[in-house]
Amino acid sequence: MRTPDPHFNLAELIGSEARAKVARRRDAVRLALLGETAADVAEHVFLSERQVRTWVARNNGSGAYPTGGATG
Repeated sequence: MRTPDPHFNLAELIGSEARAKVARRRDAVRLALLGETAADVAEHVFLSERQVRTWVARNNGSGAYPTGGATG
C-alpha cells in the first residue's frame, strides 16, 4: 500500500486556498519540509524568518497544516 505524499497533499491545499495569508503559510511549511532554509523560505513567501520558524514549529508540534485561525 502506498502512503500519501504529504508534499503533494499540501501543494493541493495551497492551490485550493482562497485566503492569501493561509496559502502563504502553507507554502512556507511545504518549502521547509522540502529542506529549504528559513531564510530562503522567508524570501520566497514574503514572511520574516521568525514567522517562517513559527509556522514550521506549529506544524511540527501539531502535525496539522496552518489554518487561518491564528495570526502571525
